[in-house]
Amino acid sequence: MDDLVCLSRECKKCEVWKLDALRENVNVEEAVEWTRWECIAGEKGGGSRIDLRKKKGSTCIGEMMEELKLEAVKLPMHDFVHGWQLKQYTKLTASVPEGWAVVTLDFAENNLCEKQDQPQSSYCGYTQVTVQPSVLYYNCSCGERKTDYVTVITDELDHSSSLVDQITKALLQHLNEKLKSLTKVIIFSDGCSSQYKSKMPFGHLLNLGKQCRVERCYLGARHGKTPCNALGGLLKQAATRAVKARQVTVQCAADLYSYACKNLSIWENSDPEKCIHIARVFWLFKASDRAAHDSDNLKKPIYGTRQPHSLLPTVDGLLIRNLSCFCEHCVAGNGDACENKRWVSDWKVVKDWEKVCKSKLKLQKQIVSERQSILNDAFLEVDGGSLGQVDSDQDCLVGEVLDDGLVGEVLDAGLGQVDSGLKSKCHFDSGLSRNEFFKYVLHSMSMCSTFEELESVVFSALPYLNSYPLPEYVWPTVFDSERAVDKMSLSLIPKGLEHLFPVCVDSDGNCMPRSITIYSMALFCTEEHHIEVRARI
Repeated sequence: MDDLVCLSRECKKCEVWKLDALRENVNVEEAVEWTRWECIAGEKGGGSRIDLRKKKGSTCIGEMMEELKLEAVKLPMHDFVHGWQLKQYTKLTASVPEGWAVVTLDFAENNLCEKQDQPQSSYCGYTQVTVQPSVLYYNCSCGERKTDYVTVITDELDHSSSLVDQITKALLQHLNEKLKSLTKVIIFSDGCSSQYKSKMPFGHLLNLGKQCRVERCYLGARHGKTPCNALGGLLKQAATRAVKARQVTVQCAADLYSYACKNLSIWENSDPEKCIHIARVFWLFKASDRAAHDSDNLKKPIYGTRQPHSLLPTVDGLLIRNLSCFCEHCVAGNGDACENKRWVSDWKVVKDWEKVCKSKLKLQKQIVSERQSILNDAFLEVDGGSLGQVDSDQDCLVGEVLDDGLVGEVLDAGLGQVDSGLKSKCHFDSGLSRNEFFKYVLHSMSMCSTFEELESVVFSALPYLNSYPLPEYVWPTVFDSERAVDKMSLSLIPKGLEHLFPVCVDSDGNCMPRSITIYSMALFCTEEHHIEVRARI
């Protein structure tokens, strides 16, 4: 991996779109099956959730390849960011600069207040306790690194950014008491938006920057495992074992705090001649201690919030860069001489950062269009010939088969961008097959941005509709459709239509055109022509 351009798959040598060449070696007539984690809507108006979905079908190869390419584009940068941020975290905590402190934050799973002896009716009535472990690294007066394990226990279950801000301020106060020469604090955490990485936490960070020098760093997405996980597991497992042994009863945060202080604390030695470089303490936060300070927020969200992994609050606002760096020059405050400029960007104000993100998004879309155009000519062939040809005037693609949204793009030969002046000059070839014609018509209409352009495309296509008449109106049987009958919808059939049977169709956003072509059974007895139905509508 030479640089970020390669990692983000923006260079032509590191592209993933050539995966389409694998289609040449795939038997498209065989059914393909794969699984993917997808976000699905909850039942009865509930929130969404992530679930593993299984997909199968002989016509799903294109969809599978598209999903594979989209995930393959993200993987190299995702893996690099995870490794880079973890490397910087490990390097900094192994050798903390003099006067600095490193704070690691993370919420553990809530502790369930189970009981060894309880009636059956209380089985589903468990109370919960929030556990927020924190690990602090700084240098002792003897010069050795010291580690403080601080676990906050509270009955507050919201896990909000306000609670995080309150805990962070308490930790900074603790560091000021332990380290008289504190000059800078580095705070690491994962990138959870509701707790650490969004508009509200950024506002709290700006307010925190007025009190001391703070730099906020984020570990790679979905790779936020730190010593905090072990600290939270230690407390919950020890408490669970004690409850099962009937040594203690934990009903609330105060009970858990009392048990932890008595059995799990590691106190510092009061003898000044001996240094103990590990301390484990527990703090109890009550609901009444929560202060209303949600006003420390930004006026508006920052565009591209997921991209930066290092923030620096200043008097003039936030400074942002893509990655953290703690090389010799960055630690000394000379960021212009950073050793890792090949990967780490310069500090940018919010407006400049948003411009970079938006321009990068625009560039990625342009690259996608260019590569799609190349793939159309290079890989998608039928009977040894290209599926589509570009006319000499570069007006549009004539006779192109729109396969899974990849081909049929109206592209400029040089930049891969759509020329709005070409949309109204679409030409239709009477020699196209039925599917090719309606795919091209639907694509041409989708490229229009004004009513006049849409009207021009429609009137250009109307004379050719007679060449593609609808099939004869015939009522086929359920067995002709080879589809399962929807049991739930069967009970909703109105009177007079009991001879009809509702069947299941694919739910890909085109369910109505698909249902017209298969549920009515009066057109094609298959849903493969749903694009034609959509174009006719």
